[in-house]
Amino acid sequence: RGLQPYTIINAQRKVTKDVVKSVTSTEDVAILKLHGPGVGFKPGILAQVTNTLDQNGINIKSVLTAQTAINILLARDHLDAAYAALKEHHLAGVVDVSRNDEVAIVAVVGDGVLEASDVGSAIASRALSAAIASGVRVTLAAAGASEVAAYMLVHQEDRKKALQAVHAEFFGA
Repeated sequence: RGLQPYTIINAQRKVTKDVVKSVTSTEDVAILKLHGPGVGFKPGILAQVTNTLDQNGINIKSVLTAQTAINILLARDHLDAAYAALKEHHLAGVVDVSRNDEVAIVAVVGDGVLEASDVGSAIASRALSAAIASGVRVTLAAAGASEVAAYMLVHQEDRKKALQAVHAEFFGA
């Protein structure tokens, strides 16, 4: 009798409800928010923002837009420089620029996280529901930008509670 492999790596891929492989977090994140009526869909505003930040050597981790806000996720140590650059730029349509460095990202990770909803799993919804049910204050949530992750931004002091709740949802206590 020969040895039998525990894992076989090949080109075949099957997404199941057990797609989540890990729950992770980081506190190296901050939110720079641009407020204004229609700011999320007015042509040219996002291009001006990203150009200004690029000229100042600031890397953008992610952007979440809504009709009245553009939320830019940055490394925490870039927040003050980004805030100063955009405050002085005076973008048309932007009424206010605010910053929040009291957040953390909690993410569920696994190949096919988005596709898993097709098998009745709704991974992002389960993660968000678990966090909220445990009393976590969720600031933002995103799914769809990546095939392998869905994440939420939570108050920094709720990071551990969110990790525990989401981990319990997918892997048990």
